[in-house]
Amino acid sequence: MKHRISKRVALALAMCVTCVLAFGATFVRADVNSKPKVSNLTIKLAGSDSGDSQVKDLGTEAELYLVAYANPDDNYDTYNYDFEGTQFESLKSDFNQQTYTSDDWKELVGKVKAFVDDKDNNIQPDKTVKVGDPIDLQNGLYLVIIPNTANDKYSFTFEPVLVSLPGKTIDPATQQPYTTTDKGEWTNDVTATYRINVKWSMEPRKGGLKINKTVSSFNGEPATFTFLIEGKTDAGDYQNYAAVQFDSAGVHSTTVNGIPAGYEYTVTEIDSGAGYQTDGANAQKVTVVADQTADVQTAEVSFNNVPNDSGKQGYGIENHFVFDRETGNWNPEKREINKPSNSSNE
Repeated sequence: MKHRISKRVALALAMCVTCVLAFGATFVRADVNSKPKVSNLTIKLAGSDSGDSQVKDLGTEAELYLVAYANPDDNYDTYNYDFEGTQFESLKSDFNQQTYTSDDWKELVGKVKAFVDDKDNNIQPDKTVKVGDPIDLQNGLYLVIIPNTANDKYSFTFEPVLVSLPGKTIDPATQQPYTTTDKGEWTNDVTATYRINVKWSMEPRKGGLKINKTVSSFNGEPATFTFLIEGKTDAGDYQNYAAVQFDSAGVHSTTVNGIPAGYEYTVTEIDSGAGYQTDGANAQKVTVVADQTADVQTAEVSFNNVPNDSGKQGYGIENHFVFDRETGNWNPEKREINKPSNSSNE
């Protein structure tokens, strides 16, 4: 009887040991010391490697905000995020790393960006780096913001991005770094290398062109002077018309607004007014600059006219062109010039 009990006890013990080993097989103990403590990040603008990219030589800087520290898990092959001690500590109650879906991560980007934009929070970037230059960063969750900027032709806006450092770095198929950090294999390097591509959008900048017309001597009847504005832009040929109406000698002006900025245009006086002739050149070249700051002046050209003693008189029609955003075309809109005061074409 004792012999049979002993065999049962031994069998039960063996089964228990087997259970422990089976459970232990699903438990991955991490080698914390082998995990990278610092990551190397390069921020690029999507498509900037293309030779004709509008953002290739933009020279922008990125602001990096440490949202949470990344601490290696003592037991599992992963990292845990800790908001404690960061500028975003008050957001930690909204964060649940274990249950977050891709939509939750997108929502978190908006929350963190709004927190930065709130001036009352006085959030300052932890690091600033020129786009395209690598930077070593303590592992963590970072918000990347590239402030809006502009060149002489376009205004640029950039999408905010949350970057997880470190992440899975190597794509087994290509052996190239991932541009996102949710796949691949961990690196055992002391410093892991990553890159991200920031999405961007641009809008053409617009400017104004002021045309000054001087009539040194008035022949007694109203006259209309018409001008053709032509130029080549990235979007294609630009053409518009402007007119100035006179009922007395002196200087009158008209301003054409909404012209694509950063390009050179030729302004030609195509109708010198009945009874008048151009005194000097009837065409001038000018570069239109974007309207943004007080120290940037509207581009100007000036023309002089004198009576030609022909006795001809008359009014005119101004062919005004309006840009259609849906079709991308400039459509004519004729309107009569019926008063001699200064006018403005929008």
